Amino acid sequence: MGACRCTKCRNPHITCDLCLRTSARRFRKVFASYSHADAEVVEAVASAVQLLGDEYLIDSHDLRSGEDWQQRIGELIDDADVFQLFWSSNALQSHYVLAECRHALALRREGFIRPVYWQDPFPEDLRQDLPPPSIRRRPPRSASGHGRRSSGPGCIRCPKPSRSPQ
Repeated sequence: MGACRCTKCRNPHITCDLCLRTSARRFRKVFASYSHADAEVVEAVASAVQLLGDEYLIDSHDLRSGEDWQQRIGELIDDADVFQLFWSSNALQSHYVLAECRHALALRREGFIRPVYWQDPFPEDLRQDLPPPSIRRRPPRSASGHGRRSSGPGCIRCPKPSRSPQ
Protein backbone atom coordinates (compact mmCIF):
# COMPACT_ATOMS: atom_id res chain seq x y z
CA MET A 1 0.00 0.00 0.00
CA GLY A 2 1.21 3.46 -0.84
CA ALA A 3 0.74 6.76 0.87
CA CYS A 4 -2.81 8.03 1.07
CA ARG A 5 -3.50 11.07 -1.07
CA CYS A 6 -7.10 11.69 -0.12
CA THR A 7 -8.16 15.08 1.18
CA LYS A 8 -9.86 13.45 4.17
CA CYS A 9 -6.94 11.90 6.04
CA ARG A 10 -3.72 12.94 4.24
CA ASN A 11 -1.93 10.03 5.92
CA PRO A 12 1.59 9.83 4.39
CA HIS A 13 2.18 6.24 5.55
CA ILE A 14 -0.78 4.06 4.71
CA THR A 15 -3.86 4.16 2.50
CA CYS A 16 -6.95 4.82 4.62
CA ASP A 17 -10.10 2.68 4.63
CA LEU A 18 -12.05 5.40 2.81
CA CYS A 19 -9.56 5.39 -0.05
CA LEU A 20 -9.52 1.60 -0.20
CA ARG A 21 -13.31 1.50 -0.45
CA THR A 22 -13.36 4.28 -3.04
CA SER A 23 -10.63 2.80 -5.21
CA ALA A 24 -12.15 -0.69 -5.00
CA ARG A 25 -15.61 0.57 -5.95
CA ARG A 26 -16.21 -0.18 -9.60
CA PHE A 27 -19.49 1.63 -10.12
CA ARG A 28 -19.93 5.37 -9.80
CA LYS A 29 -22.80 7.75 -9.27
CA VAL A 30 -22.75 10.33 -12.06
CA PHE A 31 -24.80 13.52 -11.68
CA ALA A 32 -25.91 14.87 -15.06
CA SER A 33 -26.07 18.67 -15.24
CA TYR A 34 -27.74 19.77 -18.47
CA SER A 35 -30.30 22.01 -20.11
CA HIS A 36 -33.59 20.20 -20.66
CA ALA A 37 -33.33 21.27 -24.30
CA ASP A 38 -30.42 18.78 -24.50
CA ALA A 39 -32.28 15.87 -22.87
CA GLU A 40 -31.91 13.65 -25.96
CA VAL A 41 -28.11 13.83 -25.76
CA VAL A 42 -28.10 13.22 -22.00
CA GLU A 43 -30.41 10.20 -22.27
CA ALA A 44 -28.23 8.67 -25.01
CA VAL A 45 -25.05 9.09 -22.97
CA ALA A 46 -26.75 7.86 -19.78
CA SER A 47 -27.96 4.70 -21.55
CA ALA A 48 -24.45 3.91 -22.76
CA VAL A 49 -22.78 4.65 -19.43
CA GLN A 50 -25.32 2.63 -17.45
CA LEU A 51 -24.32 -0.43 -19.48
CA LEU A 52 -20.94 -0.14 -17.77
CA GLY A 53 -22.62 -0.17 -14.37
CA ASP A 54 -22.46 3.51 -13.50
CA GLU A 55 -25.60 5.06 -12.03
CA TYR A 56 -26.73 8.25 -13.73
CA LEU A 57 -28.46 10.77 -11.45
CA ILE A 58 -30.83 12.77 -13.63
CA ASP A 59 -33.27 15.30 -12.22
CA SER A 60 -36.22 14.07 -14.29
CA HIS A 61 -35.63 10.54 -12.92
CA ASP A 62 -34.49 11.19 -9.37
CA LEU A 63 -36.72 14.03 -8.14
CA ARG A 64 -40.12 13.30 -6.65
CA SER A 65 -43.08 15.59 -6.78
CA GLY A 66 -43.39 17.69 -3.65
CA GLU A 67 -39.65 17.57 -2.88
CA ASP A 68 -37.67 20.74 -2.36
CA TRP A 69 -35.94 20.33 -5.72
CA GLN A 70 -33.11 22.81 -5.06
CA GLN A 71 -32.18 21.02 -1.84
CA ARG A 72 -32.52 17.58 -3.44
CA ILE A 73 -30.37 18.55 -6.44
CA GLY A 74 -27.70 19.77 -4.01
CA GLU A 75 -27.87 16.42 -2.20
CA LEU A 76 -27.58 14.50 -5.49
CA ILE A 77 -24.52 16.54 -6.47
CA ASP A 78 -22.97 16.03 -3.02
CA ASP A 79 -23.54 12.25 -3.22
CA ALA A 80 -22.19 11.92 -6.77
CA ASP A 81 -18.73 10.60 -7.61
CA VAL A 82 -18.72 12.53 -10.90
CA PHE A 83 -20.42 15.77 -11.97
CA GLN A 84 -21.04 15.34 -15.72
CA LEU A 85 -21.55 18.81 -17.16
CA PHE A 86 -23.27 18.68 -20.56
CA TRP A 87 -22.03 22.00 -21.90
CA SER A 88 -23.90 23.47 -24.86
CA SER A 89 -25.31 26.76 -26.06
CA ASN A 90 -28.49 25.76 -24.19
CA ALA A 91 -26.56 25.08 -20.96
CA LEU A 92 -24.81 28.42 -21.36
CA GLN A 93 -28.21 30.11 -21.07
CA SER A 94 -29.60 27.95 -18.24
CA HIS A 95 -29.61 29.48 -14.75
CA TYR A 96 -30.16 26.00 -13.32
CA VAL A 97 -27.08 24.51 -15.01
CA LEU A 98 -24.97 27.45 -13.84
CA ALA A 99 -26.24 27.08 -10.24
CA GLU A 100 -25.46 23.35 -10.31
CA CYS A 101 -22.02 24.10 -11.72
CA ARG A 102 -21.31 26.64 -8.98
CA HIS A 103 -22.37 24.06 -6.37
CA ALA A 104 -20.05 21.43 -7.88
CA LEU A 105 -17.14 23.88 -8.07
CA ALA A 106 -17.66 24.85 -4.41
CA LEU A 107 -17.07 21.22 -3.41
CA ARG A 108 -13.47 21.55 -4.68
CA ARG A 109 -13.15 17.86 -5.54
CA GLU A 110 -10.26 17.09 -7.84
CA GLY A 111 -11.43 15.50 -11.11
CA PHE A 112 -15.09 15.75 -10.02
CA ILE A 113 -16.36 17.92 -12.88
CA ARG A 114 -16.27 16.16 -16.26
CA PRO A 115 -17.56 18.42 -19.03
CA VAL A 116 -18.80 16.97 -22.32
CA TYR A 117 -19.68 18.90 -25.45
CA TRP A 118 -20.88 18.26 -28.98
CA GLN A 119 -21.16 21.71 -30.53
CA ASP A 120 -18.55 23.48 -32.65
CA PRO A 121 -17.41 26.03 -31.82
CA PHE A 122 -17.21 25.39 -28.07
CA PRO A 123 -20.04 27.44 -26.51
CA GLU A 124 -18.76 30.32 -24.42
CA ASP A 125 -19.67 33.87 -23.53
CA LEU A 126 -16.57 35.71 -22.39
CA ARG A 127 -18.56 38.84 -21.49
CA GLN A 128 -20.46 36.80 -18.88
CA ASP A 129 -17.34 34.74 -18.04
CA LEU A 130 -19.04 31.49 -19.11
CA PRO A 131 -18.31 28.69 -18.83
CA PRO A 132 -16.68 29.29 -15.44
CA PRO A 133 -12.93 29.88 -15.83
CA SER A 134 -11.90 26.68 -14.05
CA ILE A 135 -13.88 24.69 -16.62
CA ARG A 136 -12.79 26.81 -19.58
CA ARG A 137 -9.13 26.13 -18.73
CA ARG A 138 -9.62 22.44 -19.49
CA PRO A 139 -9.03 22.12 -23.22
CA PRO A 140 -11.63 20.07 -25.07
CA ARG A 141 -10.67 16.55 -26.10
CA SER A 142 -12.40 14.57 -28.80
CA ALA A 143 -13.92 11.22 -27.89
CA SER A 144 -11.86 9.56 -30.61
CA GLY A 145 -8.67 10.60 -28.83
CA HIS A 146 -7.54 12.93 -31.61
CA GLY A 147 -7.10 16.63 -31.21
CA ARG A 148 -6.15 18.69 -28.19
CA ARG A 149 -5.63 16.95 -24.87
CA SER A 150 -5.13 18.00 -21.29
CA SER A 151 -3.17 16.24 -18.60
CA GLY A 152 -6.16 16.37 -16.25
CA PRO A 153 -9.80 15.56 -16.81
CA GLY A 154 -10.89 17.53 -19.84
CA CYS A 155 -13.97 17.83 -21.92
CA ILE A 156 -15.06 14.80 -23.88
CA ARG A 157 -16.70 15.42 -27.19
CA CYS A 158 -20.06 13.69 -27.68
CA PRO A 159 -21.47 12.77 -31.06
CA LYS A 160 -24.05 15.20 -32.38
CA PRO A 161 -27.67 14.24 -31.63
CA SER A 162 -29.63 12.61 -34.44
CA ARG A 163 -32.07 15.49 -34.51
CA SER A 164 -32.00 19.00 -33.11
CA PRO A 165 -33.66 19.49 -29.68
CA GLN A 166 -36.68 21.75 -29.84
